[in-house]
Amino acid sequence: LKMSGHRVVISRDDVDQFDKLLEKSGCAKEHYVLQDCYAEHKDWRKCKKEIDALRKCMKVEDRTESADNAT
Repeated sequence: LKMSGHRVVISRDDVDQFDKLLEKSGCAKEHYVLQDCYAEHKDWRKCKKEIDALRKCMKVEDRTESADNAT
């Protein structure tokens, strides 16, 4: 990720790293559904159901990861 004037330049490596982290989170499906909703509506308020689903997934995955780290 680099700043170029007023633009943000995202390298392919940054995208690959993000995709890996997203897959590791266990919530990639929910993330992409939310992205699609926002792309369609251009208004986060119209994506409340998708936001809630991603939030719920992240909480479940966070609890799972915390339990794994405790052992």
